[in-house]
Amino acid sequence: MSSAFKDLSAKAAKMEREGNTSAARRCWKKAEAYANNKANAHWCSVRAEFCLSRHALAQ
Repeated sequence: MSSAFKDLSAKAAKMEREGNTSAARRCWKKAEAYANNKANAHWCSVRAEFCLSRHALAQ
């Protein structure tokens, strides 16, 4: 697992907890690019979509 993936996914999770779903979504998409396997890439994609839906509900 790359350090970029770990750093970006940790940052995205923190943003989610803080309610900053728009920034978290962007961070999840960046983390997806650094994922070293399909499962991690899929997880990032799912989290990004979740953040998008939460952001849309907040509008």
